Amino acid sequence: MPRVVITGVGTINSLGNNVSEFWNRLSENKSGVSTYYNEYVTNVHVVASVKGDYINNHLTRKELIRTDRVTQLALISADEAIKDARLTQEDIVEGTILVGNAFGGTTSLLSNYKKALSGEPLSPFLITNFLSNTIGANIAIKYHVHGNNQAINTACASGTDAIGQGYERIMSGQYRIAIVGGSEASLTPLIINGFDKIGALSHSDDPSTASRPFDQERDGFVMGEGAGFLILENLENALERNAHILAEIVGYETNNDASNLLAPEPSAERISQMLNNLLVKAKIDKRSIDYVNTHGTSTKLNDSTEIKGLTRVFKGKKIVLSSTKSYIGHALGASGAIEAIVTAKSLEHSIVHGIKNLRNPEIGGDFTYLADTLLKVKLKYAISESFGFGGHNSALLLKKYEG
Repeated sequence: MPRVVITGVGTINSLGNNVSEFWNRLSENKSGVSTYYNEYVTNVHVVASVKGDYINNHLTRKELIRTDRVTQLALISADEAIKDARLTQEDIVEGTILVGNAFGGTTSLLSNYKKALSGEPLSPFLITNFLSNTIGANIAIKYHVHGNNQAINTACASGTDAIGQGYERIMSGQYRIAIVGGSEASLTPLIINGFDKIGALSHSDDPSTASRPFDQERDGFVMGEGAGFLILENLENALERNAHILAEIVGYETNNDASNLLAPEPSAERISQMLNNLLVKAKIDKRSIDYVNTHGTSTKLNDSTEIKGLTRVFKGKKIVLSSTKSYIGHALGASGAIEAIVTAKSLEHSIVHGIKNLRNPEIGGDFTYLADTLLKVKLKYAISESFGFGGHNSALLLKKYEG
């Protein structure tokens, strides 16, 4: 069967407008969380938003007018990934596109709703800006990609599932190249208040410490935004192009708790089952896993359940854990894609970032926790895992590329 490798990556998020900037700031232990104020949001004081005028300076006027912010973020990071992989139009014309997203074009929807209430004319692009599938459609149109183009919505597991399904399509021999990832731009009063209403968000007023996964003092996640895209190829195709290979994907698995729409199943049985199946299908012994980029949201239930699931699988094995969300908040449907990029870069450079703000770790597991530090460590196999409202559990198994 074909081997699947990562040959290009791109991201824009609260910590950087491209992969290089993001990786450098992550390595420097910087935070992308900032103070937030909106008269319609009373209990939330911090978010993790994309900074500056980068979007306006990197898209055409037509793209800015005819797309929602969620598509704009996707276009920027997909473009970076395609260029990073040094792909030509001929290379990608018959490729496949899979984009993870949870909420669609919420900025366009809410701004036009306000117009409707005040009697102003609506944008003629409202519908195409709001629909989740148009994120990938805009990428396809811009780069003339004619293969299957699909939107993936499994809440906060969407980005991971988009990558996993792209991996499976290449493994099946159906495609040689896949453009996969996730995008999210839902920092709007309605969505923020909605998450706050269910008790999911941090009420901290300190941007530097608000996101604190696995810490006993955590009080909820910090909402973020951003996009992350990866180029997947079968190994033969990548070698023919003399492409730079960041890492290899050797497994993908997903299942569902079927327990609660908002909370993980308390025993973590399905999480551990998903991880065990991932290892069995890839024929990798659990003792070979060196590192897990966790979902690590900074919520009470998620973090404790995640540790429980990892403990059931890796008890007795020392592995390194990190949480990218401790630096950039929770970018929802884009988070898994951004974290997969981090995992690939970690394997490539033998570097793992820390868990920011981890002062009093939650007890559980035989794990090497990282607190505000960068660890240089030999890595061969790593897991990037994501969980989503609705009981979605998904994970990717990555391997250091060694030829």
